[in-house]
Amino acid sequence: MSSFLIRGTIITCDNKDRVIHDGAILVEDKIIRKVGKYEDLTHESKIEEVLGDKRSIVIPGLINTHTHLSMTLFKGILEGLTGMDWLKLAWSIESNLTAHDIYAGALLGCVEMLKSGTTCFADHYFQMDNVAKAVKETGIRGALAEAVLDFGDSKRGGELLKEGESFAERWHGKADGRITCMMGPHSTYTCTPETLKLASDIARKLGIGIHIHLSEHREEATRVKRNYGRRPIPLLQSIGFLNNSVLAAHVTFASDDDLVTLQKNQVNVNVNIYCKMKGGQGIARIREMLDMGINVSLGTDGPASHNNLDMFEEMKLSVAATALKYKNPKALSAGESIRMATINGARAIGLDAKIGSIMEGKEADLVVLNASTVRAAPFFNPIVMAAQTLCGNDVEHVIVQGKKVVIHKKVIGIDERRVIKEAEDRFIKLMNRSGIQFDPEILS
Repeated sequence: MSSFLIRGTIITCDNKDRVIHDGAILVEDKIIRKVGKYEDLTHESKIEEVLGDKRSIVIPGLINTHTHLSMTLFKGILEGLTGMDWLKLAWSIESNLTAHDIYAGALLGCVEMLKSGTTCFADHYFQMDNVAKAVKETGIRGALAEAVLDFGDSKRGGELLKEGESFAERWHGKADGRITCMMGPHSTYTCTPETLKLASDIARKLGIGIHIHLSEHREEATRVKRNYGRRPIPLLQSIGFLNNSVLAAHVTFASDDDLVTLQKNQVNVNVNIYCKMKGGQGIARIREMLDMGINVSLGTDGPASHNNLDMFEEMKLSVAATALKYKNPKALSAGESIRMATINGARAIGLDAKIGSIMEGKEADLVVLNASTVRAAPFFNPIVMAAQTLCGNDVEHVIVQGKKVVIHKKVIGIDERRVIKEAEDRFIKLMNRSGIQFDPEILS
């Protein structure tokens, strides 16, 4: 039986939001066995190693609840675009993707996330077997959904949903339980109500969740109402789509009535602060949603719109953007931003009984932050430091399901140089196939 301690200031994100100074976590195999003061746990027998020290900060593994991981190959390509203009160019490039591209991009993204403290992510993309392989290889967790876009053709939608259902049946619970699956209808503006209803029916049959884009850009409501007579959220309500297994990404343009509908149906909301600010779209109504009891979690969106996968940036921006939106510096606390990136994310994908907080009996998904640096001095408020001061580069160790996957900033068992080279080779070929001009000497 593997047994080791993690030492530091423990930010638990449990029901009492305990912070344990000079605390320790005893990990045995996959499980958090004990949480307490370091001096009380040093006498445990068969401890093989101690990770971290008194100056470290330990948080639950971060959970990115919305991304398109293989779009790591799109970084910097879609600049200066937003809304449908952004989507049209993205879809054009995606039409040239191969299975090898998707795998290489996903592998690169998994490594980036692990090194920056993300231990679990919800992904919504195409040819997802290739993403699942990257998850299995790297040791991260993934809640994976095969994207479905029918563009008004319900028959095509049904065929694509069968592929999504087959993917879920192949991979749900695989990789020692690190892979879970969801259904992935893209949105109300790319899927017919018939396709959306069928996606909901399949998810219920399989007992899995649904991951969908919802109220994400300005043109969406007008387009959907013109086509179907209702705005996006009322449309989903009318077909019985909304429930507590739905993960709705973005929700940037929600009316008062929309929020009430989400609240009544216990829908999980994901917000992606940076990409929506960068796209000039807006800032979601986080404070109001939290006050209504809506479960709100954080994500980066795909690397094409965010340009990295660092969840520490999202925590920091969520506080600043919410303060700006409500003209109130107390609108969102650092502690709330950490909860959105951890336990709220776990709840959004149905894994809060297993991960998302540091509690005895949960699986050990943990991140150790180095707070012995210039950036972290003076060491004063560990919650603010974790959410506002530190960043992904301050991650020292990462544990997923009790396994050491990052030690001293190095991903175990992965040749990072090989991952980078393969991704850049794939990028060059993809851009050439897509007719996008760039200077190849940059990558030489």
